[in-house]
Parts: sequence; structure tokens; C-alpha cells
Amino acid sequence: MEDEWAPLPKPPAYVAYGGPVGDAKHELLDASALEAQLHFELIAVVVAASPELQRSLPLENLPIDALPADFLPDVALLGTFVDAVRGGLCHEASLVYVAPDAYGGHGLFAAVDLPKHALVGEYVGALQRGVCALSDPYLMCYPSAPGALYLSGKDAGSLMRFVNHAPLGDPANNCKCVAILVDGAYHLCLVTTCAVAARVEFAFDYGPVYWTRQRSTCKTSTRAPSTLASDTSLEANEAN
Repeated sequence: MEDEWAPLPKPPAYVAYGGPVGDAKHELLDASALEAQLHFELIAVVVAASPELQRSLPLENLPIDALPADFLPDVALLGTFVDAVRGGLCHEASLVYVAPDAYGGHGLFAAVDLPKHALVGEYVGALQRGVCALSDPYLMCYPSAPGALYLSGKDAGSLMRFVNHAPLGDPANNCKCVAILVDGAYHLCLVTTCAVAARVEFAFDYGPVYWTRQRSTCKTSTRAPSTLASDTSLEANEAN
């Protein structure tokens, strides 16, 4: 009997914008309307830049025991997270909404109350090799042994691309990115580090490498506009 593969997850057809259900500012936008308004394509899977990269990916994965500790999910929740990735539940749009932030860009907010260790969603985009880190503020470093693979949500990505920055220790810092190895590929997922109430914006620490990168391209920038970048993994790879 041939193995049965789960169908690839699909992006949400509709996305909440402006506020949660019941809020005066709430709108339920067709995904295409959100894409047109914010100039990106909403996708639910990582897209490799070439068939060769897709085939070689399992051989290039960073060993799990080499991942930075902060990049690992809680062991007790790993099975639940793996099932969520395989079942496409990490693209459940009912948990979040997109709204303008206080800095002229957009952020991602909780649509419902979420407990600590809740899986908010997966960061996806275009997987590329040897991308210049200065050219794209939406880069996430994919955990690869050579340290040369980057995931970009700039032109196409999930709603996680709208998560903004808050440094560790800041009350606004309420989540982190973890790497979950499923079926030969890492999935980079956003997980809450504390209980997050509805209407609260998600934010986590982009890390010093991200800001070094930004200062070299825009001397006046103090906050990244609606981006997500895991510099925990960037630092680990660039140190080697």
C-alpha cells in the first residue's frame, strides 16, 4: 500500500482586518483584497527557489542538537506542534487579525485570548541560497548546516510576516520563533511565551544582527515595518 501524504495547506480565504469579530473596526477581507492592499501574496508553504534546492534540503538541515536552545520548542508540546504543522493548523486565521500599528505600518494581533505556548502560526516564504542579508528586511535564516539558506516573506508569505519587534524584557515581548523539524524540513513557527489577551499585538525580539543589518541600509529607522526575522539563528550561523 502506498503511503498517503496529507494535502498541502492552503492560505486562508479570508483574513480579519482592523480588529477582532465584534469590534467596530473589524473587517473580514477576502485574501486577494488584503494582498492588493498590502502588496504581497498570501501563501501557506515554503517555496524553494529551485527544484535542486528542494531536493537537497533534507541534507542541508542543521542537526537538531546544534540549534540554539531558544529556537527549540518545549519538548512536551513537540508532538502537538508537529501534528499542527502536518494538519495545516498553523495557518488558522481565526486566531489573529492584521491591523495598523502605532508606527505607520501593520502588526499582527490576537483575535482571541491565547494561553502560554500557543502556536500562533508558521512563517513561510521563498527559500533561497546566498541571499544578501542587506537586501531584504523580511529575511528569516533557515536552520541549515552551511548557514547559507534564507527564507523571505517579502513578496509572498504568511500572516506571520506582520509580527513586529519588541526586545527581550519589554512587556510587549510575548512570543518567540521555534524550529520544528517535520518530514525532512524545518518549519519556523511563532509560539507565545506568555498568555496573550485578545486585541494585544504579537511581538518578539528580532535580535542584534537584524538591527545591525537595518542600520547599514537605513540610518534613520528605529522600528522595522511589519517584518519577522529570527536573528537567534542568524547569529548562530554567522558565528561559525
